[in-house]
Amino acid sequence: MKDLTQGNVYKTFFFFALPLVFAGFLLQAYNLIDTVIAGRFLGETGLAALGATSELIILTNSTFWGINAGLGIYTASLFGARKYAELKNNLYTTFLILFGSMLFIGILLVIFREPIFDFLRVDDAIRAEATKYFTVYILGFALVVTNDFGLCTLNALGASDFPFKMALLSMTLNISGNLLAVAVLDLGVLGLAISSVTAAFIVDVFYFFKIRRCLGELGVLENTPFRPSLPHLKQSGIYAIPPGFQQLVMYISSFLILPLINSIGDAASAAYIVILQLYSVVAEVYQGSSKTISNYVAQATGAGKTHLYVRGIRAGLLQAVLFALPLVLIFALFPRFFVGLFFPTGFSGEAMDYAILFLTACLPFVLINTVNNLFHSYFRGVADAKLLLITTAFGSFSRLLLTYLLIGRGMTGVFLGWAGSWVLEALLNAALYFLVIRPKCLQKTN
Repeated sequence: MKDLTQGNVYKTFFFFALPLVFAGFLLQAYNLIDTVIAGRFLGETGLAALGATSELIILTNSTFWGINAGLGIYTASLFGARKYAELKNNLYTTFLILFGSMLFIGILLVIFREPIFDFLRVDDAIRAEATKYFTVYILGFALVVTNDFGLCTLNALGASDFPFKMALLSMTLNISGNLLAVAVLDLGVLGLAISSVTAAFIVDVFYFFKIRRCLGELGVLENTPFRPSLPHLKQSGIYAIPPGFQQLVMYISSFLILPLINSIGDAASAAYIVILQLYSVVAEVYQGSSKTISNYVAQATGAGKTHLYVRGIRAGLLQAVLFALPLVLIFALFPRFFVGLFFPTGFSGEAMDYAILFLTACLPFVLINTVNNLFHSYFRGVADAKLLLITTAFGSFSRLLLTYLLIGRGMTGVFLGWAGSWVLEALLNAALYFLVIRPKCLQKTN
């Protein structure tokens, strides 16, 4: 466990972020390998079955990730203020409510999957396979998202090395499980879903015992009885609901764009899941880096050191860009190699062409999006729900509007809308920083 407000900010950020970045990279690496296995063994049809509902799954998972991130910020503030008994009670209470909510929503999504599939324009040729994957994954997604609860909790306590170990374990379990289910047992996309849920459950068990150990080190595991607290639950909601809603707003545009992509054809659906996996590798790296600023400003707030915000923002932005840049360059310089990993040997077609175009023309703009992600993390850390929602809604609406205006150009229009929304939101965040955030922080310093 570590106080991030002590010592050289660049050194502290780097060593705190490094395991987060590698953990995020590994977590996305096994998701990427899932898709590679689907493409190699199941072909374009298997990829299309995964891609047809991808944004709905991402929307659901990301909303709860936002809630977990918000809860982690509140945990970090309690840790910074050394209110360990309240920290324990809050963890227990929020987890029980969160897990029950995830189960309930998962069941609802499965019950109403047919009208959802109709809205998404899932092609009849892949509908049966898409249904198998979606049903099993969504019924077990409470176990998947519980991984995020453990990760955010331990990050809040400064124990960012353990999530890295769990990422290694999860990747190993997932890859071996996928190969067994698809290559040996011939379960198709159903095997991919079963493997993901099983791996998540095993990792959850490890997180459970690690969190108990941390509470023991804080002296509140056995000595402090569990007493649910309504005031703390309310405070948790103040931290958790805005980032959860922010993630919902952020990804609702992607969900609403997915029917347009599916309507282009199976090749577009197949390309999109490949694109999402390659994009997410880069995104997980800079998002992992930016988690540092959330915990940093939360601990600074709890310790009464709000004058440290500006230097944290500077260090966080520089670090996020430097972590993301190598991957962006590698993908842009060797697009055919990386896209080719997802398809059978010798494959050529529109799906591959779409994905190559994304890596060369659209992905480089993600460096601009590091600005947006950094400020999302900052707003979460200071519990500024208003600015968090305003900037996210602006970026989400921009992408939706630009895509609908440019969809006549096919997947090129989708890519232009995506990159354009990153640029527009970054301009808004830059204006907020120089006109609002920085002057306020400097005023507190003086």
